[in-house]
Amino acid sequence: MNFFKATVSGLLLLFVCSLSVNAAEEELHWWDNFNITPGAGFRHLGVDVIRKSDRYHGNISNAGFAQLVFSLNIVFNEFQIDDEGKVFIELNTYTSFIDLDHQFYEFGSNGDSNFGERVNVGTSLNGYYTYLMPSLKYALKLPRGGEMSASLGVGFWNSEFSGDMILTPDGRPVSGMQTTDLSISTIDELAYMVNLKWQTADGWVYMMSVGGTSFSDEQYEYEIEEVSMIVGRVIYF
Repeated sequence: MNFFKATVSGLLLLFVCSLSVNAAEEELHWWDNFNITPGAGFRHLGVDVIRKSDRYHGNISNAGFAQLVFSLNIVFNEFQIDDEGKVFIELNTYTSFIDLDHQFYEFGSNGDSNFGERVNVGTSLNGYYTYLMPSLKYALKLPRGGEMSASLGVGFWNSEFSGDMILTPDGRPVSGMQTTDLSISTIDELAYMVNLKWQTADGWVYMMSVGGTSFSDEQYEYEIEEVSMIVGRVIYF
């Protein structure tokens, strides 16, 4: 966690320094380079839960990679930090929703990897989450306009979700087992996101993102991982 805190602090400091340097050269406003990208696509999101008292656990997710999701990515500002125009730092937020109803049923394990299937045992988890993070981006301009970029962000996760899960000692939930009610509200948990993006000259955006976070409360430990593929259209202000 200390590494992530240091990384967040470093990126925020770099963002502030970039803002100061650019502001010294020309008058800037908070809306300069401000843009939003509403989008839709497919996502796999999994939530691991471990009960501290007995180490019973469970994993709930959508079924495979076929869940249609809507998202909103907001870039508050973007600053160039190199002479060639390839390296940028930006502050952005990403919001989406949780609607999960398949738990993982473990057949066995092979080293650190478990194998099994995702089954609907009558449990569900619903809510929303938001990332807020500074990101370091490397971008390449395309010959016909647009750009390709890769970015790494480390920042904060906020969420509100609730529902129930079946927690078992062996990772094998079955319909009819006792369920555990969950009500989770998080503020400023450390999180990461890796984003690969292709933006066309006319503003269409194709993104693949991998992100996640882990945190705990008095009763449970949580780990959340997501992979998403989104198509959207950037809107500048």
